[in-house]
Amino acid sequence: DLVFYFAQEADRALEARLTDAVRRAPVVAHSFESVSVLSAALSDQDNRRTTIEDTTGPNNLFFNLMEQALAENKWTYIWYMEPDVITVQRLWLDKVAWEALTGAPAGFWIKGTIHRKDNLDFSPNYLAHRFHFNGAALYRADDPLFASFLHAVRHYVQARPYDFGIDELLHDVKLWGDVQHLVHRFVYTDFVQNRHGDSIGLHEILAQHPNTFFVHGLRDADGLYPETRRAGPDPDPDAPPRPQPAPAPQGQPLPGAGQDPGREQG
Repeated sequence: DLVFYFAQEADRALEARLTDAVRRAPVVAHSFESVSVLSAALSDQDNRRTTIEDTTGPNNLFFNLMEQALAENKWTYIWYMEPDVITVQRLWLDKVAWEALTGAPAGFWIKGTIHRKDNLDFSPNYLAHRFHFNGAALYRADDPLFASFLHAVRHYVQARPYDFGIDELLHDVKLWGDVQHLVHRFVYTDFVQNRHGDSIGLHEILAQHPNTFFVHGLRDADGLYPETRRAGPDPDPDAPPRPQPAPAPQGQPLPGAGQDPGREQG
């Protein structure tokens, strides 16, 4: 399913135009079972984001969606693609499905990226910040234990950023007795990279990380799509060609298909 998720009520006319345009695209019809618009219906107060210590809006947006999804038990995983995330290779939807179906043996809860910018310009010595999962990640959507974990995180983090809060909780020494039984549920990956504020070129990222299909927060993504490229010469004419993703094995189901790896056998 493809869901466009808004913090506040979407304009109904715009919503209809958006869903109609997307549904008319042949590739969408062949790739998604449904296309819909979902609103968190947050008030201005509940949607505020004033400082790094008060990200109430983004927190409500994330937790409300996850609580609803986990209660409905409709999906196995959610790929939470934030607005400043871009795709950098073709077959990205296949890649998301592949990553969701080949997680940790017990069924991961979060699969995502740490901050990959070389010069970390905030709290470089704060463990939970250096190792926090960026919000753009794959999240388990059908495990009641994960629902309980997120409920604890929501109360733990208060108004601080939810993605920082997850790792702050995981690194809280007072909670280590519980956390040590959960750490295998969290998987670092490079299929998405958090490059917030970075000016590295996309060619360089893909040359070093051919497994990367999504990039978050890149400062200058110019040149990614030819139709949006500024006039003038290519900024890096000597860059190597962009690596293409390795196709999934033909004639074989994806690993984990047809079974739920998150349900341990008793």
